[in-house]
Amino acid sequence: MKSNQFMPVLLVIFVFLFCFSLFAFSPKLRRKETFPNLWPVIRIINADTIVIRRYGRLERVKLLGIESPAKGSLGYEQAFRIIEKLINGRKVFIEFSPNTQGKWDRDGRLLGYIFYDNKNMNVEMVRSGWARWQNDAFGQYAEKFQYAQEEAKKAKRGLWKEENI
Repeated sequence: MKSNQFMPVLLVIFVFLFCFSLFAFSPKLRRKETFPNLWPVIRIINADTIVIRRYGRLERVKLLGIESPAKGSLGYEQAFRIIEKLINGRKVFIEFSPNTQGKWDRDGRLLGYIFYDNKNMNVEMVRSGWARWQNDAFGQYAEKFQYAQEEAKKAKRGLWKEENI
């Protein structure tokens, strides 16, 4: 008779542990913990400004630390195609600099580093040669920007081709 009294308690414990394990080890939940803010890229405005959907609103984001050719300038089309190929229609992670955390520039754009597939797209644009590192840009990625720009110059990529200088 006593063993029958413990059966409901054991059943409740078993159900609880089973449900807990489903939630605790769910791949979706683990991904959310690792990348809590993946935002879909809705549109590319130019090579250093994109539009994302964030909390149900469309937001413009300026790729922090770089400057790309303006529309109508030498290299605009090439730079546009590169960033479009890299992230258009994909979900990206945005890291805000501690100095610009959640801040906007004078044009109303959020300022951040864009990551896709664990790569800093801001640095990749500089590495491609179709964007320049803003030397006055400071922060945790300054060395990576500097190295990427030196690499692009040395290889004469993009804006650093002799005919473009």
